[in-house]
This record gives sequence, structure tokens and C-alpha cells, in this order.
Amino acid sequence: MQEQLLDRIREGMDVCDRYQNKIGTAGKIYRPVGVTQQAGYGRPGAGFEPHLRVDTGFLGLGKDLFVPVSHIKDVSGDCVLLDVERDRLDQTTWDKKPSFIQD
Repeated sequence: MQEQLLDRIREGMDVCDRYQNKIGTAGKIYRPVGVTQQAGYGRPGAGFEPHLRVDTGFLGLGKDLFVPVSHIKDVSGDCVLLDVERDRLDQTTWDKKPSFIQD
């Protein structure tokens, strides 16, 4: 299911909260290298699931968020819909780049 959603995401799409309030713009999708499905790839909490970089702020000048794909609810039209509220983003650790991302 997650791979089907990831295949529909394009850089530059709007990323919205569960109520379709814009959070930012979709950037690169980061996939862990060398981790297989059997080893926990894509399972929430496994620490090795793909992440979507979300550029926030005016013209992408805000902080980057690294959203685990397990929090992507849907991709439709030009919007990536997350399962969280925009007001609760500060309660996540998505502003910290996962250790497997090297760039």
C-alpha cells in the first residue's frame, strides 16, 4: 500500500494535514538502502521506513520536515494528505533528519 502511495508523489505537490490545510511542499523521498521488507522496511516504528522531505515556509524557506510514509493517508490530485493536524506537528520529531539520510 505504501509503495502505491509513494509512486504517486511528485516533487512540488502540496502536502496537507488531515483537514487539507497546507503544511508545505513535497520534496525528495528517501528510502533506506540495504533494508529488506523482512527486516522491517516500511513498518511503522521500525526506524527504517521511507521518509518524505516536506519543505515548509514561504517559498520553501522554512524548516524541512521528514515525514515517515506510515503517516501518509492518501495522495490525490496535487495533494499528499497526512494523518496529523498541522497544529500538532511540533509534537513530532519530524524536524530531525533520520540517520540513514546522508545528504
